[in-house]
Amino acid sequence: MAGPAASGRTTAVRWLAESFHRWAGDSYLVHLSSRRSPLSHLDLWTSSTTGPEAAKEVIDKLRPYAELSAEESPSRLAIVIEGYPEFVSSMVEGPLSELVKLCRRNGHLLIAEGESTAWASPWPLVMEVRNARTGLLLQPDQMDGDNLLRTSLPRVRRADFPPGRGFWIKAGTATKVQIPVGD
Repeated sequence: MAGPAASGRTTAVRWLAESFHRWAGDSYLVHLSSRRSPLSHLDLWTSSTTGPEAAKEVIDKLRPYAELSAEESPSRLAIVIEGYPEFVSSMVEGPLSELVKLCRRNGHLLIAEGESTAWASPWPLVMEVRNARTGLLLQPDQMDGDNLLRTSLPRVRRADFPPGRGFWIKAGTATKVQIPVGD
């Protein structure tokens, strides 16, 4: 999930996590954040951490679950990562990249959030998520689709996109969406 500041990223992350929790209440829903977040204290998380050191412990514990396919796992696994690109060059870059690969390979839900400009970097950690070519682009610039997910967007003007509005990209197709936002 990408977008500029004040585009509704935090609200969208919360909405997606709450939707997943309602759908699969017995799930293992984990929140990792590179920085302090208003989402850290939500009751829906099985575990929530802030910063690379705390994330390292949780990543190590999640690996055995991520190694199982989603069908084999005793409960559904979903990992929500705020400030994902900010973990580049941190002590957890390698373990986090491996965890992301396992989640993608084995069908576990991964929600990775960051500012659009941070997603443009060529670092392997960032590319691991971008290569899925699936994502939510909030308040995108015209070239965000091509630059981030290798999918062209229809002609857009950021002024036409209030917070929470953007494009859902999947398999090279862009669909305009509006994420519910509070007052």
